Amino acid sequence: MTLRFFLLLVAGIIPGVAFVTHIALSPWDARADNVDVLNAHLILALMLPAGFGYWRHMGTGVSAAIFTVGLYAMGFGLLGVDAWRREQPLSLTARGESAINTLAGEHNDALPVVIPQTMLGRPLTIEGVPVQPLGGFSRRRTLLCNEGAGWISYQADRFGFRNDDTIWDHGKTDIMLIGDSFGHGYCVEEKQSIAGFLRDSFGSLANVSMSGNDPALELASLKEYYPLVNAKTIIWVYYEGNDLLPTVTSLSDPILHRYLEPGFRQELPGKQRDIDSAYLALAAYRLATTQTRLSLTTGPAAATPPATIGTTVRILRSATAHLAFAGTVGTVRRILNDRMPWVLNSKSSQPSEAANTQEALAALDLVFREAVRYGCDHGAPIIVLFIPDMSSLIGGDSHPERARVQKLMRDAGMKVIDVTDRLRSHEQPRELVSGHLTAAGYRILMENAIREIGPMVEQPSHSTLNCPAGKGS
Repeated sequence: MTLRFFLLLVAGIIPGVAFVTHIALSPWDARADNVDVLNAHLILALMLPAGFGYWRHMGTGVSAAIFTVGLYAMGFGLLGVDAWRREQPLSLTARGESAINTLAGEHNDALPVVIPQTMLGRPLTIEGVPVQPLGGFSRRRTLLCNEGAGWISYQADRFGFRNDDTIWDHGKTDIMLIGDSFGHGYCVEEKQSIAGFLRDSFGSLANVSMSGNDPALELASLKEYYPLVNAKTIIWVYYEGNDLLPTVTSLSDPILHRYLEPGFRQELPGKQRDIDSAYLALAAYRLATTQTRLSLTTGPAAATPPATIGTTVRILRSATAHLAFAGTVGTVRRILNDRMPWVLNSKSSQPSEAANTQEALAALDLVFREAVRYGCDHGAPIIVLFIPDMSSLIGGDSHPERARVQKLMRDAGMKVIDVTDRLRSHEQPRELVSGHLTAAGYRILMENAIREIGPMVEQPSHSTLNCPAGKGS
């Protein structure tokens, strides 16, 4: 018993107490740097059951592990991750001030990208009405991402999307592209992105994709912005790696759920000026909150600058270093929720993984059918560009729900383009993946997809439309 207790102290309790103390005494702006320490301690904590099981005292081992993990959970709580995310609706993807400052050498007004998905449940308030935005800051240089090939930025259009602003002047376009980060162009130059290839091949295109989107958010984007361009064809980017389960959560949002109603819109295009102002106010609030917390360990807080366009860059540069970790944790939580929901949800209060999947498939079906109905009402077919889970391209198994998801799409009336086999057959598939796709990955994806998309886009007629009875032209 003495040896087991000694091992418990060495492997768990002492490091756990030290970790909690270290986090508690760390300056607020340095706590995110302790993530690697946290991971190392958690690995030790999770090794305890096996170690004590070897000594044939599994009950003691499990108790020790639970106690030790609890200590690390206290440290993790002191990082303020969940509270920070609840307060912070601007998920900034740049990691630290240096990224903003580097880009600012070329573009002095560069801002980090805004992720609308992080505002679900915490909408903006405009004239007393809750508003769920779907785009970013308008007409601003936007810092998007860096996956090893350098920082990617773009000039946002009047609604905060990655387009030439003139696309909204004509009232008509050949294609509307909707999707998530793959549609947004992570993490390549515009000409190397899905939108760039489609423009080169088929003409005018309005892209309303935003990182973090899921099908519920994409349906909302379609309904809000399609009337401004009346596209002949809608191309919907679906990423099987994380587009399934989050749809359930998004549809539980009271605003997004209403997009299943045929006539509902928030009329976001007419509210962009107010959306920008609300973003600025939130950025100023975020900075003020951060400064207040910093003052607890580093002295008096600086005065909060006014929320004006002129101070936006300084506000976001100052806040980015403190907020980037929240965006990272949000991404990890979404991945865990999609792949391993049992990690974040207790079995006693959450349905089984199979039930979660079934609920998600039912939610997808509602979204897809409403999207097709909308497209049919406007004479616009929906073509799905189906992107495989990146892990499946480098030796992992195919997503278990691929066939069922694609059947839902086809049954709803969508055309599905899936070039997974051609991506997998590349002689060096790892060269195609960088978190998202590399420039080479997008090129192979689109060269193959365009061969199938071409006839549908060039002749979007009755042969392409697959509408419910009485719908479509």
